[in-house]
Amino acid sequence: MRTLRVQDGLLRSPPLRWALCAKVVPMTHFDLLAKLVADCASRDVTCYEHEYDSQVFGSWSVTFGGPHHRTRFSWDGKESYLGVSESDFENSNSVPNWVPNPEVCIGGTDLAGKDVFEHIYKMVAARYGT
Repeated sequence: MRTLRVQDGLLRSPPLRWALCAKVVPMTHFDLLAKLVADCASRDVTCYEHEYDSQVFGSWSVTFGGPHHRTRFSWDGKESYLGVSESDFENSNSVPNWVPNPEVCIGGTDLAGKDVFEHIYKMVAARYGT
């Protein structure tokens, strides 16, 4: 379904490329995520959680790690900024205490999804020895 917008006092349908972009961007995101999850799983690093919200500028978060330490990556689609937080876990019932790590955050409007996922992969590899 295409959304109508008002232009020059008339209801107009947006260009088809808008509708296409709304479908392609999430598909690209999930393709990149699937590759990252598979690469990490082959090295015994678990993806614990993932959220994606196309209605908040494509913002998303993903959490990787092991049973006693996890790293959460949060992409702010509006600001084009990747935040990184870490938490230790004593056991599976532990409540996370996410501590931001601003030294490894990245941002910039020229970042492509592939660049962000490459940064995440490098961070996961460095932190969890993959």
